[in-house]
Amino acid sequence: MPLIIDTDMSFDVDDVGAVCIAHALADLDEAKIIGIVYDSGYPEGVGAIDSLNWWYGRPEVPLGAYKGPFGRNVSGQYVPNLARGFPNAIKDSSAVPGAAEAYRQMLSGADNHSVVIAAIGFLTAMRELLLSPSDEISPLDGAALVALKVRKIVFQGGWYAPLHPDGRTTFNWDCGGAGQAWSPYRLEGCAGAAQYVVVHMPPTVQMIFSDIGDEIYHGGQLRSGCTPMSSPCRRAFLDHQWGYTSFGRQSWDPLVVVAAVRGPEAVNMTEVDVGYHNRVDESGANFWTAPRSPADEARQSQLALVGDASDGWQQARADATATLEQLLCSPPRLGPRT
Repeated sequence: MPLIIDTDMSFDVDDVGAVCIAHALADLDEAKIIGIVYDSGYPEGVGAIDSLNWWYGRPEVPLGAYKGPFGRNVSGQYVPNLARGFPNAIKDSSAVPGAAEAYRQMLSGADNHSVVIAAIGFLTAMRELLLSPSDEISPLDGAALVALKVRKIVFQGGWYAPLHPDGRTTFNWDCGGAGQAWSPYRLEGCAGAAQYVVVHMPPTVQMIFSDIGDEIYHGGQLRSGCTPMSSPCRRAFLDHQWGYTSFGRQSWDPLVVVAAVRGPEAVNMTEVDVGYHNRVDESGANFWTAPRSPADEARQSQLALVGDASDGWQQARADATATLEQLLCSPPRLGPRT
């Protein structure tokens, strides 16, 4: 499966877990990572990503980066530690193409209707792709290129609560809570990105939304030593000092990657067709609207945890955690590059 990861690796460490898990799936020949796009503005974010690519023996994985103002000064300490302290060739975003150019290069060489995108960050980069004009890379504009090449996008974003008709937002889609007193982010460069992407996504592309992960954990075994200290995956989890339980970090992003590649059943989730159309406003809030037309039947669905509200959910979460930990603890098949 040709896979693109669209990540905001900066504020939280679950993006590291997701990218390391994607490489583990590639080691099992379940996915081919054809590119990783960085969607926040912190310059060293792509350097951290490249260190993971080198650890898994894939320094050739193409990278691209959003280079606007959003998130330019927001990062956890693990990001510069990975970018500066581990083998890589790319130190910051000045060394890679911009988001739209990178996306266009990744997609243009792919088979038609084959690419799956795990969108585990903000939608700044994807908006740039959809807005991009035809160029020397492809005679197709961004929307037409996506329609031709992309089969499915699984988003870490979207909150579907029919009891809340006024809408709910999620971290990635409301630009990290920009405008709230607790948030380090500001709206400049991100406002309206989620709305634009959902509204302008070509109807041939299936969109799956997820906000599952709060009580499913990963990284506990990684922190405890299932990989050596030379692993940037482990180092990132040791450097990231907040948001942990004794089991590790919540697993919003890793679950999306596994569901994109293996299907949601692999992590005890199921895809639910809610029968309604998702409307996203400029703030990133999701609303239930009128039932979808037949033309939209395959386009929009959400992920739900399998089981019931008692022991069934607990076992489903435990099994999903075990799957994520097994992938994270697998040694790189190709061996680290130095």
